Amino acid sequence: MTVFNWPKNVSEQDRAAVARAIAFFQDGYEIHVTRVEAGGYKRYLGDESQICRFCQRTKPAVTFKKNAHAISELLGNGVLLTKSECDECNARFGLLEADLGAFTLAERLAGQVLGKKGVPSAKTTAGFSRIDFKHDQGYVIENNIGDPIAELDAKAKTLKIKGRPQGYRPLAVFKAFTKMAVTLLADEDLPNVSRALRWLRADGLTIDQIDDGTRYTCIKGYTPGLSPFRQTQVLILKRKRADVLGPGIIFVVMFGGTSYQIIVPSPELDARLIGKTITYSSVPLYPFIDQDAVMGLTRQSRVSLASPDLARTAAEVLFNFGSIEPGDAGAES
Repeated sequence: MTVFNWPKNVSEQDRAAVARAIAFFQDGYEIHVTRVEAGGYKRYLGDESQICRFCQRTKPAVTFKKNAHAISELLGNGVLLTKSECDECNARFGLLEADLGAFTLAERLAGQVLGKKGVPSAKTTAGFSRIDFKHDQGYVIENNIGDPIAELDAKAKTLKIKGRPQGYRPLAVFKAFTKMAVTLLADEDLPNVSRALRWLRADGLTIDQIDDGTRYTCIKGYTPGLSPFRQTQVLILKRKRADVLGPGIIFVVMFGGTSYQIIVPSPELDARLIGKTITYSSVPLYPFIDQDAVMGLTRQSRVSLASPDLARTAAEVLFNFGSIEPGDAGAES
């Protein structure tokens, strides 16, 4: 049985529901946890055979010179790489990074997630105001009165950051999550995602596209606090038995205070669920949260990542604070 400290203000009813969900996933799924950091010793997946698991090509048809990250470097992974991704496929997947970066910018800023170029910054549309994170100073806000990025509410003790809306393609974000999941799967699991592999190596988003069973729904969770997920963590859950009424493979990524969960498209495993009614609930993540860093209850929402067309999301972050000391805020320009 999993034991952990419950956050404050969680009702007995909610605790019971979470306990049932934990029991369901522990009984019906193999759970594999991967933790990564922005820096440190490099670790590699795969072997020296250098066969690309996405296109199945080898040298000299393709090269393997680039550092291929198993989990996107944007999300705080600087150490876990793969030897099973050729340079050509790496370049193709790199086209998804702009979409993933735009989609997660606010959450990475709020969670102080260290990516390739550090913690991301946010700017206003006009570009006169911005917010940056500096390790020796914390958040540094340049707030132009005529083009504000920050809104302070001293009574509510909140600081709202509203940056330039970010453009992204939802289906590209889903494809980026799927690519990370497939990279982490063991070799013996690849026959169960053969159609997903074909979609991943196709150019564009809709060629060889397959249905995940939820119309590309992503479950997003947010836990306010001082980076409750101390490290970027990834879960791969694989169904143990055919009688388990749940998807074959589930992928979850956690960083800062945010989590994203998707079903990995696998018609090979999930055809047996056609015609059956199942309740698809989120994987309980309380055991992976540093409860001492939590400053509020986890909120969840379902986000559609089905569209291949450009969408926009506001880069908004809401900070809560206990007090303001004179002189800390600086001066507005």
